[in-house]
Amino acid sequence: MSIDLNTKAVLFFLFAWFNFSLMEVTAKYLTLSYPVLAVVWMRFIAQAFVLSLLFFPSLKKKVKTKVLHLHLLRSICLFLAATFFFAGFSQIGLADATAIYNLSPLFLTLGGIFFLKEKLKKSKILSVLLGVTGALIIINPTSNSFSFYAILPCLAALCLAAFGLITRYFGENEDPFTSLIYTALIGTLLSSITLVWFWIPIDIYDLPLILIMGIVSTLGHFLLIRAFQLEEASNLATFSSVAIIFNTIWGVFIFSELPTIKFFVGTFLIVVGCLLILKRNKNSEI
Repeated sequence: MSIDLNTKAVLFFLFAWFNFSLMEVTAKYLTLSYPVLAVVWMRFIAQAFVLSLLFFPSLKKKVKTKVLHLHLLRSICLFLAATFFFAGFSQIGLADATAIYNLSPLFLTLGGIFFLKEKLKKSKILSVLLGVTGALIIINPTSNSFSFYAILPCLAALCLAAFGLITRYFGENEDPFTSLIYTALIGTLLSSITLVWFWIPIDIYDLPLILIMGIVSTLGHFLLIRAFQLEEASNLATFSSVAIIFNTIWGVFIFSELPTIKFFVGTFLIVVGCLLILKRNKNSEI
């Protein structure tokens, strides 16, 4: 049975990931001059600033929630995901880090089995094995050139999967914009605490870049929300791999990071693993 995708939803989804890639390449550029945790703070405070401007008249109404503890836990997961991911790509190639980070849907599948009591199926096991194998090929832990920093995007993927599990637990009972505001505010609070140890003065010429991070990350989330309003998330999930393409391009042209054979082989296995999950989800809906 074929599934007719909403073209507008796909375009929104692709443009959302393009905006996220702009945020990530900007963050990597800033890590050349600032500590990673300072850049994480810039990412969250810029988004909190943009959201405050957008929702200022109704901000008090938007932050009302009956599940504050879940928002706190969810925001901590996203803060950790951003921290591990930024720390990873600050030391290894942006494309490699993004490919490993793309393990998140596979970890989300495992989390669904263990925490949400979803059924264990052979296709799930195979998809996870393929993804982990792909990540190990990229990380290459037996190589003399192995870097500890290559493990950090994997930890980021785990945190993002936990973020996704909590979001799935919310279901449709919570306003997505409320969730977005809390992640920005709590992320800003958590990262601000770390500035006691990692703060260095910000160059005034870098302020536009920080603002760009806030704008594109906010726009990306808005586009995601709009896409999911038009099309089921499971039908769009496969397109998230486009982030690897975007960040590979940025890595080549901005940071002169040429992808290796192990990157292409590992990425292929990770993407195939994600596609297996998507195929299983579609078949279960037929």
